[in-house]
Amino acid sequence: MGERADAVVIGCGIVGANIAFQLARRGLKKVVVLEKSAIAAGASGKGGAIVGSHFKHDVKWRLARKSFESWANFNDVYGVKEHYFERRGQVWLGGSDHAMNMRSIVELQRAAGSDARLLSASEVHDLVPQISLEDSVAFAYEPDGGMVDAIGATSAVAEAAHRAGADLRVGVAARAISVKRTHTDGVKTDAGTISSPLVFNAANAWAMRLLKPLGIRFPMSAARAQIGLFRRPDDFNPPLPIVLDLIQGTHMCDYPGNLMLVGRIGRLQEESPPDPDDYPENADWSVIRQFRDEVWRRFPIMRRSAFRGGFSGINDINPDALPIIDRVPDAEGLFVACGFNGAGFCFAPAIGQLMAEWALDGAPSTDIAALTLERFAATSSEDASRGMKGAPRADLNE
Repeated sequence: MGERADAVVIGCGIVGANIAFQLARRGLKKVVVLEKSAIAAGASGKGGAIVGSHFKHDVKWRLARKSFESWANFNDVYGVKEHYFERRGQVWLGGSDHAMNMRSIVELQRAAGSDARLLSASEVHDLVPQISLEDSVAFAYEPDGGMVDAIGATSAVAEAAHRAGADLRVGVAARAISVKRTHTDGVKTDAGTISSPLVFNAANAWAMRLLKPLGIRFPMSAARAQIGLFRRPDDFNPPLPIVLDLIQGTHMCDYPGNLMLVGRIGRLQEESPPDPDDYPENADWSVIRQFRDEVWRRFPIMRRSAFRGGFSGINDINPDALPIIDRVPDAEGLFVACGFNGAGFCFAPAIGQLMAEWALDGAPSTDIAALTLERFAATSSEDASRGMKGAPRADLNE
């Protein structure tokens, strides 16, 4: 007789770790977490890990606000002493075409009790004295927004799940999900088969590979999120809040080692979707040059900066910039959480809770009907298997 488990979670990024934590703390005796390479090896460990609630789409805003409670109280929620979340504040820069969205988002945030607010150019200069705003006319500020130590936080959540009873199996890959008739039967791994009535597919860009043999297709694609690191001049001060530049499509923030981290919040432009199992984990020099020029334009003082490196991670991209959080049709006990478009840290704590509620209580406590697989039902199987060339990584205010 093969191994049995109460639940199997596929993927130990920030989303999978939170699902495992919530299942284990709810009392499931045997929760097995499968991670084929390393904790936070995909999108979770190789991005900006920005946390905030500046979203115009209602469901994303609600998930972000719900998750922020866990980030703000991370030590108590996950039982750790180290601090992995830092409130730095987020400053949003936009043109005239961004002003209306900014205003409506800030009104939504303030109605929920946030201290988010619109700023004038002079107020932005008070926060970020060395910034150039010649092309910017719309400004918003979210004081509670911040940044997460991505690998540290993901590892801490995974360890909290382990303390609650979850069995973390790093280096063990899921190869297939087994469904008998209309019920989930378990997972085939490269170390054997695990029978389980509950399976949670949180495998990032690999998620669709596991669902395709079950006849589940959707137009998610993989794309590299590239990051550049630049040494700040010694007279660059004070500490930088997270600057989200909608005009140039970049985010910029402080990074350990007196560095500035720069990443993209617009489209991820690649000629073809990369192979998640074989992609360059460095950053392309053409992208670094573009980042450098955009940093120089926004912060002229950074013309005296030095390039210090870059890296890239795989993001799971949906064409409508919304994640998939759903129970798979005709496969009772099979759930999927993927397509986070680079914003998984904003939503992960809430998703872990909602998935556990759905599996154990019968329904999630937050309305996530907009995030179903069924919204892609009209997509052709050819498009689904090919992916969407040039598909967008969601701007963080969508």
